[in-house]
Amino acid sequence: MISIGTLTACFILIGAVISGKSGIASQISSEMIIGIIASILCGIGAVYCSEYSRELSDRGWTSSMILSKRYVAIILISFIFTYDLIIPYFVENIIWILIVTFGGVLIPNYLLQKGIQYTNTFLVMMSLSFIPVFTFLFQLFDMRIQFSFVTAIGVSLLFICGISSLRDDEDN
Repeated sequence: MISIGTLTACFILIGAVISGKSGIASQISSEMIIGIIASILCGIGAVYCSEYSRELSDRGWTSSMILSKRYVAIILISFIFTYDLIIPYFVENIIWILIVTFGGVLIPNYLLQKGIQYTNTFLVMMSLSFIPVFTFLFQLFDMRIQFSFVTAIGVSLLFICGISSLRDDEDN
């Protein structure tokens, strides 16, 4: 039931974006469709990554060992696509790159890996459903974004499913 509720909430939120009722005026475009498909594929990939990370953890790998292998392909592929831009861009944006690298990638992924190591992957994946809740709350203070009742319903459903998954995990 939690999975069905979470999927329903995701469809509500995707529908809000496509219909232009998400708080930000938008029109259907190829970029929007590509973004939605990429997000869905990212979610599927995150589940597989978490499952395999858990398997490695069960085999004795530390969080640091797993994370050190996780990003090798990303770095290589990124370099291939940006080899001609990377040096000037890096020099101009070093502070922001470091902030995003540590605050947005390394620390959260290390904590995520610790969560995968110490609990079941379903609970970890459901805890990630709180991300849209925080995003929605932060966006309430952004005057460029209008309040969206449809988005509030989708985010509330995600929150309820996330809390329910914590309760179900305690019951088991």
